[in-house]
Amino acid sequence: NARLGAERTKHIWQAGQWAIQTIEEISARESIACDLLKCAANVFAGNLDEQTRLKAEVAQAKQLGLEVSWEDDHFQFPTKGHMSVPDQAQFHPRKFLTGLSQAIQRRGGQIFEQTKVKSWVQPKSSEQHQLITPQGSARARHVVICTHLPQLTRELWTPQVTPWQTYAIEAHGPATI
Repeated sequence: NARLGAERTKHIWQAGQWAIQTIEEISARESIACDLLKCAANVFAGNLDEQTRLKAEVAQAKQLGLEVSWEDDHFQFPTKGHMSVPDQAQFHPRKFLTGLSQAIQRRGGQIFEQTKVKSWVQPKSSEQHQLITPQGSARARHVVICTHLPQLTRELWTPQVTPWQTYAIEAHGPATI
């Protein structure tokens, strides 16, 4: 990716693969039934501009040694082809998070929702993290901050950091007379 550079793009790709592997491992270890399914991720081009952009992304990804392909489509609905990324996954996020939060609490962890962190003092060596909130402070060996927009990596804040999905379904029904 031209905006992030080759090295950061590879790291982001590897982080996605690590995330899939981690979700698989946690789901298996904690017996979380979250409808996890390994599948390809496909991004369809709806017009020639999108096709050009996606083909360029495929070429860049291949140059970095990432597994991705371009597919010309032969569907009943109009499309200009799609980028396919194998070995991705889909799962039911609420089911996964419910099981994960139960596992965290079984192990003595605490979960704080709707809690704004005003400052975060990261530890040196074996010290604990210190989090300052409007309600007070907390110390912990491990901290996970879950949010849509990552507060500590503002360089990733772009118009592209938005939740979105599209679906393509092709079905063949009975012929009518």
